[in-house]
Amino acid sequence: MKKVVIAIPYLTGKGGTETVIKNLAKALDVKNTNDNISWKLVSFGGTKYPEWLSG
Repeated sequence: MKKVVIAIPYLTGKGGTETVIKNLAKALDVKNTNDNISWKLVSFGGTKYPEWLSG
């Protein structure tokens, strides 16, 4: 199994980077893959508005 970690710094929760990350997560959910890839998002800086992380 391949493991992929996406590490992000502090994000406010209201910007473009958050939108890109959300779109990537949606694309990964939709893609039917048998590649045995495990994805993990790690925020080492936190966020001011954590609502964007839900879903």
